[in-house]
Amino acid sequence: MGRSDAELLEASRRGEREAFGALIERYQGVVCAVSYSRTGDRALSEDVAQDTFLAAWRQLDQLREAGRLRAWLCGIARNLARKARLRVEREAPTEALSTTCGGANPFDQVAEVEAERVVRDALTRVPETYRDVLVLYYREHRSVGEVARMLDLSEAATLQRLAACNPEAAESHVAIAEAALAAQLWGEARRHLTMAEAAAPPAGPSRRLCLLLARLEESENGDIAAARTWLDRAVAAPPDPCYVCGHCGGEGADWRSVCPHCGGFDALRWGSRPRRPAADGPVSRAAAPLMLSAADHPTPPSRLA
Repeated sequence: MGRSDAELLEASRRGEREAFGALIERYQGVVCAVSYSRTGDRALSEDVAQDTFLAAWRQLDQLREAGRLRAWLCGIARNLARKARLRVEREAPTEALSTTCGGANPFDQVAEVEAERVVRDALTRVPETYRDVLVLYYREHRSVGEVARMLDLSEAATLQRLAACNPEAAESHVAIAEAALAAQLWGEARRHLTMAEAAAPPAGPSRRLCLLLARLEESENGDIAAARTWLDRAVAAPPDPCYVCGHCGGEGADWRSVCPHCGGFDALRWGSRPRRPAADGPVSRAAAPLMLSAADHPTPPSRLA
């Protein structure tokens, strides 16, 4: 087992760079997430993260309690990120474009800048309390358990923060329920699946929602009959929503500034995909991009096969 924060901090104060390197490796993920959630700019957030650890190295004697190391680092990152964001906003747009995208061709430069702008605008509409959770879960693809550990939260609190960002959307409840199932938080999963079912369109719950309800009935209660009922409903359920290109009709699990199918710029919109035959098989990551890996929270093997 590796050394504790207190041991690494004490060694770092003695000038042991390897010990401080271990602290950087341990907290780099959360510091980068905090930086990105305040800047909305990938390159800028990386610079802020680097500056955070440089500042921390110079100010190690100011930290009195090793147990506050995570909060201390995040505080430095938030402060530096705000200053960096203000500095960038004062710069001319042409200068920002040239420094952000390096040697990329002009179209790629515009696309990258536009993508960063969309993310930045979205983050500014979210209270700061929720931004770090969103970045770690959606952008860094961390599990609920990992996010909770990195931010020193409970898994239940992490789920609540994810749901609070868009509490009225059915897809928010589906995504949170999926994470709760992976964490074996059956009560939270049922609560959000129930709300998602209530918010379903007149055509009924989506295929993904039916599959999740089947998984919950089997995992929580061992109710094979109820699970099979939901699996039967999944066969005829309406397709899951996704990003659809307004130019070519191509589908994608993730938003991009440029359609990967036709190259259309800013053409992807969240919506319903065309109904497809049930023979497509179980829901995939393309249809359910937020599904967590079973390796994070293993569940008993299904008895429905």
